[in-house]
Amino acid sequence: MSLSSLQQTPADVDILSSTSPAGNQTAGDVLSWRQWLLMMAMLLPWLSIVTAHYLGNGSQATGFFQYDQPYYVANGRAAFERGNGVLYPNPSDADPDSPIIYFHWLPWIMGCCVSVLHCEPGLVNAALTAALLPLFGWLTWKLICRRTQQRRMSMLFLALWGGGVLSLLGILKSFATGTSLIEAVFEFDPTNGLWFLNWGRNTVYSVEITYHCLVAAAWLCVLTGRNRLALLPAGLLAATHPWSGIELLLVLNAWFLMEAVRHRRGEFFVNLGIAVLLLTLLLGYYKVWLPRFPTHAALQDTWSLNWRMEWSTVLYAYTPVATLAFLALWKKRFLAGRQEQFLLLAAAVAFGLTIHDRILPRPVQPLHFSRGYIWTPLFLIGIPQVVHLISRLQRIPTQWRRPLIAACLCLAVFDNVAFSLTHCYWQYTATGEEGFLLTTDDRAVLDVLQTAESPVIFCEDLDFSYLLPTYVPSRPWLCHKFNTPDYVKRQLQLRPALADNGFQPELLPPAIDIVILKAARNSSALQSSPNWQPLLSPNRTWQLWKRTSERTAEIPGPPTTEVR
Repeated sequence: MSLSSLQQTPADVDILSSTSPAGNQTAGDVLSWRQWLLMMAMLLPWLSIVTAHYLGNGSQATGFFQYDQPYYVANGRAAFERGNGVLYPNPSDADPDSPIIYFHWLPWIMGCCVSVLHCEPGLVNAALTAALLPLFGWLTWKLICRRTQQRRMSMLFLALWGGGVLSLLGILKSFATGTSLIEAVFEFDPTNGLWFLNWGRNTVYSVEITYHCLVAAAWLCVLTGRNRLALLPAGLLAATHPWSGIELLLVLNAWFLMEAVRHRRGEFFVNLGIAVLLLTLLLGYYKVWLPRFPTHAALQDTWSLNWRMEWSTVLYAYTPVATLAFLALWKKRFLAGRQEQFLLLAAAVAFGLTIHDRILPRPVQPLHFSRGYIWTPLFLIGIPQVVHLISRLQRIPTQWRRPLIAACLCLAVFDNVAFSLTHCYWQYTATGEEGFLLTTDDRAVLDVLQTAESPVIFCEDLDFSYLLPTYVPSRPWLCHKFNTPDYVKRQLQLRPALADNGFQPELLPPAIDIVILKAARNSSALQSSPNWQPLLSPNRTWQLWKRTSERTAEIPGPPTTEVR
């Protein structure tokens, strides 16, 4: 984006005039083809991480560069391969009687593409991200149009690439502590920045860009006075993701309550009633009906994790936009209009949920509620102040203005540029903690398993085991580390069978049909056993064995030995 785009044009209006530019006026809301091109130029760099993943790893690339991404495709496949075509069981549960009780439409679409249309799982993930980029940009543009009639493309750029000062302060700290530059980038940004604390970064994941399009659509409906229509994207979001769904529904319930009290007309009470119904259905499904099934109840206990946001992260991530929002409201003598009231409410609900570990005795992944839902409302509130500051910069002599604007832009986007460059490097060189690759040997195993009918499989490589239900009909004994029943105990149960680089098949749980072992492992016990036969000629990486003897299909429980 050129610095000249920040220059004031004759078509601009005074953001500080008595006529609010944030009303329902729609003049100039339609993007010209040049603006579309500029918007896509802002958005396409967010595809750099998945691009680096493919360019750096060639035929081994899967398209999955973060741990949870394959899980959504596996959920969708399970609806067709282990479920009834709509509902699905937990694909990380090897029990053939695992209850078919889950429905989420976004994984269902992914599963349909893979299981029915035979698309490559990782390409489905990447294609969904790319396909939704224009919609995400357009919805962000429409939100900005509700807040200003000036410098809209500049505000769009800041919305898509702006962040906090997390990486900058981490790097400055590294000069004193000697931390490596790459580690310093995420010193204050949890999980290597993958909780996406600002808005644009959520375009990196297919599922998150989908959720954020729905949230943006709901926000836009409220800001344009179409309250009831906001319930449609909120209902869709609640039907595919519990965390984002409950967050948006809490915002809408609180807002509709305020509107009903303020206006005391029937339509506002109807809106409130529908919002309450949707929230009740969501809570009833996740907190009443699903916990009736013991396997889900056990998983729900596992999911009660205190993934918390430290106060330093709060300070460095949100102080810049919070300051802008404060100054914008201060100029209005804190007489917040309807739009500011809603955005403040959205930020307050998101912040309360993000720090609920400080409030509730049993937190449930507080960081799940951040995802840019605090940053973005504050940024939208602060847009008039940003426009005003840019106008003030125009009064500075030219020789100083351009360097100052460049410095301000670099500071604004530093977090996200550092995030993108670091993850691009990790993906291109395959040196990061996240991401999955499949070698030719791996794919040879998957080809053999394609014709199987969801066998129970033990694979000694946990990453490969996790990928199995994403690529083939299967029931891995060890799968997603947070969704496999008794994940740690099952590992302990299998440890004796793998002792001394050998393999003792008699120590396997009887429910296991197939074992995938590393080629270097001594398999003499399998070769001499009449109950096992090879399914694949050993390649450089794997050996594949299938049980031939009859045995009970019951899934035995893990040992009761306490894990220390």
